[in-house]
Amino acid sequence: GSLMLWDTEGTRRCLVRFNQAHGDKAVSAARFVEEQRLWTQGRDGFVKQWDVEQPVCVSAHELGCHGFVPMSVCVASCGR
Repeated sequence: GSLMLWDTEGTRRCLVRFNQAHGDKAVSAARFVEEQRLWTQGRDGFVKQWDVEQPVCVSAHELGCHGFVPMSVCVASCGR
């Protein structure tokens, strides 16, 4: 259930750790949408958005399913 981001090119160390990101359930998918925003899908039935700099969960959305459905993230511009 923990999520760790690693520096694979430099120090090869863990940069950020989200302990129990999805409780005691596995993280099944992770995608960066913006440089400091990460979306994850867990076996707990939630999709969560994370602020990597803080590091905190900024939003959580219940899916209503607990399977291995892969996550897709779409970012749309509002034209503002």
